[in-house]
Amino acid sequence: MSLLTNILSYWKLDEASGNASDSVGSNTLTNVNTVGYAAALINNGADFGTSNTNKTLSRSGLIGTDGPRSISIWARMRTEIGSGQQSFFGFATESTSLELLYEFNGGTRRMRFLRQRNANPLVDIFTNITIGTSVFSHFVCTYDGSEMILYVNGSASAPVAASGNGTGNWSPGGGFVAVGSSVDANTGVAVSHSSTLIDEVGVWSRALTAAEVTTLYNGGAGLSYPFSQSNSRFFALM
Repeated sequence: MSLLTNILSYWKLDEASGNASDSVGSNTLTNVNTVGYAAALINNGADFGTSNTNKTLSRSGLIGTDGPRSISIWARMRTEIGSGQQSFFGFATESTSLELLYEFNGGTRRMRFLRQRNANPLVDIFTNITIGTSVFSHFVCTYDGSEMILYVNGSASAPVAASGNGTGNWSPGGGFVAVGSSVDANTGVAVSHSSTLIDEVGVWSRALTAAEVTTLYNGGAGLSYPFSQSNSRFFALM
């Protein structure tokens, strides 16, 4: 299977300023409160600054429907966290949301991938990691309709069972995507902003395989849409 199969959107974040264009479709992310762009893993990335409290790249509206999903994202901190949590990415359909967070929990830094169904308990996965401010890390969140997996630099967590969609829609509903923060699905307001440099964000309507995640990680060099050998130092066969 090709990495192009069932890809919904891909934001290279190579802009110099302004909104972030979608290389796959028309799901442009609006630049809220002047997110900058700076040299990142592959060309430019979105720079949310060292003390982000209001910057985000986001859009309202559905991208796909409830069901299987994968999200791939590269990030490094602009300021390492010492408390609380910061969201790297948020995604929601009308009744179910996914979120990738970095948090400081009792002295331990960790990534958290959660799936929240409206009117149902959330399900989450944790992987301990200190991201730091000098090296990019790669994160892939997958959901195949029955299990969630969080990949950190190509290594997979144990699968966690999760199934079903929310009961009824969020209010205001309608779905959202946010990079550099998440969005409260019940209010539509951006929350949990992150002080990060983020690059190469992709969304698929299926669960990527471990081999595909390895290909995207590419030994730490990354692989950009359309995932050809020409934009990578090497190409891992699927």
